[in-house]
Order: sequence, then structure tokens, then C-alpha cells
Amino acid sequence: MTFLPHAVRSLLRGGVFIIAFAAVWGCSDGAAPGSTPTPTDSGPAISPVASGTVIDLALAERLYYEGDFEGALAIYSAAIENGDEGERQAGLWAIAQIQAGDGENDDAERNLRLLREMSPDTKTDRQALLLLASVEFAQADLDEGRAAFEAYLESGGPAASYAHLGLADIESAEGNAEAALSRIVEALAAGLPASAEAEAIFTQAALYEAEEDYDSASAALSGLTDSSRSDATAAEALWRRGNLEASRGDENEARLMYRTLIRRYPEFARALDALNTPLAAADPGVSSFDRAFVYFVQRSNDLALAAFEGILASPATGTVAAAEAHYYLGILSERFSLYDEALAHYDAAIALLSPGLDDPLRGQSTWDRATVLELQGDIDGAIAGFAEVGEIPGAELAGEGTFRAGLLAYNLGRVSEAITHWTRFSQVAASGDERARAHYWLGLAHQGFDSTRAGEEFAAAAAADPLGYYGLVAAATIDPTFCCLNGDPPGNAADVESWLRSHVGPEDATARNEFFAGDPWRRARELHEASLSGRADDEFREMLEGVSGDAWLLYRFAEETSELGLPWISTLAAQRLALRYADPPPALLRLVYPREYWDLVQVEAEVNGFDPYLLLSMMRQESLYFPRAVSPAEALGLTQVIPATADGIAAAIGEEDFTYIDLFRPNVSIRFGSYYVGTQLDVFGGNVRAAVAAYNGGPFNAETWLAAAGGDNDIFVEAITFTETRSYVELVLENYALYRYAWGETSRPALSP
Repeated sequence: MTFLPHAVRSLLRGGVFIIAFAAVWGCSDGAAPGSTPTPTDSGPAISPVASGTVIDLALAERLYYEGDFEGALAIYSAAIENGDEGERQAGLWAIAQIQAGDGENDDAERNLRLLREMSPDTKTDRQALLLLASVEFAQADLDEGRAAFEAYLESGGPAASYAHLGLADIESAEGNAEAALSRIVEALAAGLPASAEAEAIFTQAALYEAEEDYDSASAALSGLTDSSRSDATAAEALWRRGNLEASRGDENEARLMYRTLIRRYPEFARALDALNTPLAAADPGVSSFDRAFVYFVQRSNDLALAAFEGILASPATGTVAAAEAHYYLGILSERFSLYDEALAHYDAAIALLSPGLDDPLRGQSTWDRATVLELQGDIDGAIAGFAEVGEIPGAELAGEGTFRAGLLAYNLGRVSEAITHWTRFSQVAASGDERARAHYWLGLAHQGFDSTRAGEEFAAAAAADPLGYYGLVAAATIDPTFCCLNGDPPGNAADVESWLRSHVGPEDATARNEFFAGDPWRRARELHEASLSGRADDEFREMLEGVSGDAWLLYRFAEETSELGLPWISTLAAQRLALRYADPPPALLRLVYPREYWDLVQVEAEVNGFDPYLLLSMMRQESLYFPRAVSPAEALGLTQVIPATADGIAAAIGEEDFTYIDLFRPNVSIRFGSYYVGTQLDVFGGNVRAAVAAYNGGPFNAETWLAAAGGDNDIFVEAITFTETRSYVELVLENYALYRYAWGETSRPALSP
């Protein structure tokens, strides 16, 4: 992210500014550090060039991709200093993009101007103008930024809408609200993805409000609350519109906005903000339950507890409302580790709800009661409770309750009872993965006394979800002779095209050509090639949604975005296509499961003693190969290592100069992630499932689950109490099986139990 200099931050404080658009002109999120350049007054801003540095631009590109930024910059600098005309231009363009992404805007500006003086080809010059405008703006050189944006518009570049947004930023910074509004209108007319469009409209509303045109501001915000907008956008729009109406004295409309926000979007922080406004606090239209539920969702546990207890204490509270209050008080009691109190509340909720009164709530209360009984060691009570959930019409967890009852009975050695529950589960399971799970466990249950029936159940599991976790394990159980081949990737793109024709018919070449000649694709490519990657990715993601209904376009989109080096986009597109059918060819699966950073992955996996495809499988799940990924828990990079863990790894492997930002370097992230995977495999004696669970859910928890499972891998997966970790283990193992099949390591998709 390009951080705004003090001068621009001052402008932000001084008037209405398109705050959201400041990020448009930063070139990348979490840019990695490079070598400090050594500019001269008139020459390029480049790194020192060592004698004998070979000019190999392909090598420089690979080094940068892998995280050796200093090595890449050294080669690019050598190209600028010692190369021919073409090499010099390529070096200037590459270094300027890196510098802009790293926030070194003065250096980027210098190199971009030098590049343009060399009269590069039309496309490069146009893209350099767009990037130059961004760095000028980031430095608060507003006149220079305006000139560059206007020159870009004159060039006819496909990212005109973003140039208009940049000019709107500049006009707003200079206090020219009318001109800024005009530019926003032009940007909206030129086309933007939903996220950028929403930001533009939020800014438009703020400018109208600053001009005291409250009706126009209100109308703009109103358009952001319809069902086509994301929940986050709608929640923010309701919050801002409520504030707007309150500021102009329309208290009734303001209350309506706050009330709508509180009821529709309680999971967003803005709902709590709205609840705390004086107008909402005194609004009789905001019920006691509305307030209690916002507190509950926002984990303001003490406030939620008091609010739900107040509902129970009110003589006006009806039967269902009282049951709801008891249910949420049960969950709150669990949050406070007061399990007996939780049981009492769940019992009270269930007692209030006669069959048919509110079956979904009765089912959820019965489920939560059973989980507490299991936690307290009352397994028979838990089995009865889970089985009861399966019999409640409309219970969301009816199938899961039936399965859980069977699993607990199976763990007690009551196999016949387990078979009864799982047979019922197989009959009501709604999805392929649920049916595969039911049939797989029925196969395990029959193994000891009816091998024929067990084989039939495993076959049913494999057929129900052939590419899912239980289908893959069932396939290997039926026939374990699927490994190992020589790693020669089977098939090619022609196979994918033939497969597509067999499923959906011939390709519509006209539709393909129109799509790739269309404004959204051209705009996204322009932004991507100008290193305005955040906005480019927004464009590509919106296009992905648009092409998902057309199998051929989805495939071509996956191919093209893969060629552009965007695996975090291309793999999603290819996956949507592959998972529609039970028989995706290996060549298509290679788009879903690419060998990103393969050279690095092979080396580090070998050093740490495990299969490189396992690391790729985890990397896919952790970051989708996005090297600058940051999680809500502040895990960083391709392998999503959290800083505290990174400190320990750095000490263990002797990385003395390590800083957390180094985790955005692929070579560092892969080295650290590989080391941690290797240590967990050592701790768990090579048990891949346990090591993967430890990577996501922590080693102590993995040890606890493995002990509870008695070392049984099948029971271990079901014993994982963290929903996220259990899903993570299953998905990583699915990835692993399909990676190995796609790249010729196995003869068919299967996963050893």
C-alpha cells in the first residue's frame, strides 16, 4: 500500500476527500522491501551495480517472483546502466513498478519520467502515465498528477474510469466539489466493478453532504442499500444515511435507518454503533431482542446477558421469545464455562417449544444441549440428544445430529446402534459430501463382519462425492493400488477442450472474442500491467462472477488469468468448472492445482523430509498462492505464519536478520512454512492428518484430538472440535490427492486412509 505523505493527510483533514480512492493509486498491498536506490540529480534511481552483473531480465523476473528482491533489483539496475535501449527501458519500467509498490514514490517518479523520455511503445507509455499519475498524487503533487491523469485520458487508455477517479481525488483535495462530482459521474459512466462503484458513490454522497445538498446525498446512499449490494456495503450505507438524516434534523428517517441496520446486519460493527446512538437508544421500534442479539453477535457478553435476562423478566415476553432468550443465555453460559447453567437454559427452551411451535429453534437447542452433555462425559445422554435432533422437522443440524449419535455409539463399541443411525443419515443426507460421509462410516462399521456390504458402502461413498474427502478415502479403501506413477503429467489442453465439448457442446467463438475485447477485460489488464494490482484484482473477481454461468468462458478466463500470473484468480475459475462434473481431466485439474513456486517448494520440502505436493496443498488452502496474504489473526504470506511462530522458527533455523515483513517474500514464507510442517510431522510420527491439524489448530489441540481418537485417523478427523480446523484438514487432504493425480503421481484420485 502506498501511504499518503503528510501533505495529503493534511488535505484529508481539511475538507471532503475521496478517502477510498487513496488506495486506488497504491500499487500493491503489503509491498516487499527492496534495496535502497542511489539516485543522482539527473540519472535513474537504481541500486548499486556490481561489476560483472549479468543482464538477464528473465532471471530478474524469476528472482522477484521468488522473493529475492535485491537480486532482481541488481539485474534491473545493471540493465539500466549497461544494457541496450530495450533492456534499459525494461529495467526502468520494472524498477519503477517495484518502487511504486514499495511506496518509494519519488524514485518511481524519476524512473517513470526517464522511461517516457525514451519513447517506449504506446502501451508501455500509456501504462507508465497511469502509474506516474498515481505516484504524483501520492506525493501530493496535485498539478503533476492532474496532468498525468489527463494525458492518460487523452491516450484513450481502457482504465479511463480510474483516471477520472484520480482527477476527482485531486479536485476534492483542492476544494472543487462540483468538479469532483462531475469526475465521479464520468467514472461511473465509464464502468467500475461493484466495490469501486460503491466507494465512488460513498464519496459522491459525502461531497453532496459537504455542499449541503442533503437530498442528493441521501439518494446516493439509498442506492447502496438494495439487495444487489454486498452486506458490508449496505450496512455502511445505512449507517451513513442515518447520520446524514440525523444531522439535517429528520429524526424519524434517521431512526428508520439505524433500526434497519440493527435488524438486518447485526453481525457488522456498524450495528453496534447504531445501537449506541441516542436516537436508536430511545427508539421504541428497536426491540429488546434486537438489542440483545446485536450485543450477542458482537460478543458484548455482559450486555447480552443482561439484555436476555431482561427479556425473561418481562411479563410481556411470549413463549417463543422466552425460548429464544433461554437459548442465547445457554450459549452465553457456555462462553462463561458455566455448563450446568447452559443445560438449564437449553432445557427451559426445549420445554417451552412444543412440536411445531418453532422446530428450528427446538432443534438447535437440542443440539447444543447434546454437545454440553458430551463435553461433560454423559455420552448416553448426548447420543439420545443428537438422535432426537435428527427427528425434529426443519432442524438445521438434523443430519449432523444423526451422524454424531452414530459416531458416539461406534466409539463405545455399539456398532449395530451406529449402523442404525448412519443408515438414517444416508437416507436424509442432502449433499454429495454428506452421503459420502454416511456411506464411508457404514463401510467401516460393516468391515468387521460383512466385507461384501462394507465394499458396497465404500463404493457408494466414492460415487456420491468422487473428488471430496470421504469419496477419495473410500476409493483408496476399495483399491489401494493407485500409487505411484512417475510424475509425468497426463493430458493437455486439447483434452480439456474435448471434455468440454462432450459436456456442453462446441465453444461460442464469438462470445469468447467479445468477452476478451470488452471493456472490463481490457480495463483489468491495463490496471494489472500498470501494477495497480488491487484494483485489477477487483475487476478480475467481478468478471469471474460474470462468466461462471458459461463453461467455455470460465475455462478461457482461467487460462488467461493463469498466464497473467494470477493464480489466486485462475484457480477459482478452474475449480468452479472442474467441480461441476465428476470426471475433470488432469489438464484442467492442473489449473485448479498449479505448481506455484515449484522450485522453492521442492527444495524446502526435501530439506524437511516430506512430499512437496503436501506443502502446495496447504499453501493453496492458506493463501491461494497470494504472497501478500494477511489473515484476521495477522498470519502473513503464502504459508500464513503468525509472527509469534515466525520468531521461534527464525531462531531455530538461524535467521538472524529476520523481520516480519520478510514473510511476504515467497522464499522466506515457504522456508518457514516447510520447517513448521516438518516439525509437526516429526512430532506426530509422520501422521499427515495430525500434522495438518496442528498447523491450523495448534499442536496441543491436535495432540488432544489424536488421544481422544486413540490414534485412529478416521475418528481423529471427526474428533476435531474446531469446525474450521476439521474443514481445513479435509480440504488440504483433498488438495493433496488431486494435486498428485493432476501431476501424474497417481493413476486416479484417491487418498490413503
